[in-house]
Amino acid sequence: MAAALILCLVFGSIHAYGVLLVPIEEWLSASRVITSLGYSLAIVALTIGVPVFAILSRRIQPTSVALICGSLAIFGLSLAAFGGRTITLLVGYGLAFGLGNGIAYSLSLQEAARSSPSASAWAMGLATAAYGAGSVIAAQVF
Repeated sequence: MAAALILCLVFGSIHAYGVLLVPIEEWLSASRVITSLGYSLAIVALTIGVPVFAILSRRIQPTSVALICGSLAIFGLSLAAFGGRTITLLVGYGLAFGLGNGIAYSLSLQEAARSSPSASAWAMGLATAAYGAGSVIAAQVF
């Protein structure tokens, strides 16, 4: 359960993107439309990450799935941060980090439910709350 909560807390940061819009616009000299596209793509990729997780979870262990979503996140955020171009923001944050986020969120919910079979709904609700708390905490840090 602790691992599920930590994973949700960290990956919930995806929803703090709004506090970064103005700095990203200035950094990339890009419009609000283009910089907002980074978040939009991330949400689409997050959604795609759910069925990707279903495929992965049937084939490999949860720890390996966690390594995959962590690696996608590190790659995506690094590409977005160090690429210095709009396309690297869109591919890195939007696609790679978003996909890793969807996989991580799905993994967290599954493992939360597994950790407390008699109270799986409660455990999944707690994990979802940690995901939301991650965005609040990240917004303060950002």
